[in-house]
Amino acid sequence: MRSEISVIIPVQNDAGPLRKTVAAILAQSNGLVREIILAVGPSHDDTRVVAQELAAAEPIVRVIDNPTGKTPVALNAAITASTAPIIARIDARAVIPIGYLTLAVDTLTESGAANVGAVQNPVGFLPASARLPRQWPRSWALVGLVTGGAM
Repeated sequence: MRSEISVIIPVQNDAGPLRKTVAAILAQSNGLVREIILAVGPSHDDTRVVAQELAAAEPIVRVIDNPTGKTPVALNAAITASTAPIIARIDARAVIPIGYLTLAVDTLTESGAANVGAVQNPVGFLPASARLPRQWPRSWALVGLVTGGAM
């Protein structure tokens, strides 16, 4: 049996993409995802409202505060709040493919690694992010997406 995952997502000014991000995680959950923790920072849009609506609609989604808006603070708060033995750090603007978390956990378990990651293909579904494929290499490595227990 696979270990369960706590998915942690630092969120700030992400009202637009947040529903797609959470939907992509829920679509592949198959019992693997114990919780999705949204660490919400101060935003100029409806990010907090969207996060609270997602939490109200889905029991495994939780909202915690990140009063500083700083990503490291959000990550530390979410890690502290997490309850699963494996933590997956997903960006608020990421839409992960079906099977991604299963593959990550299997790779983590089989390899004995403390940390596994993936290659990101920036696509862009927001005006500013639509420029990313031209600004960055077509694929680039992301690190720290899934971290297992003790290191």
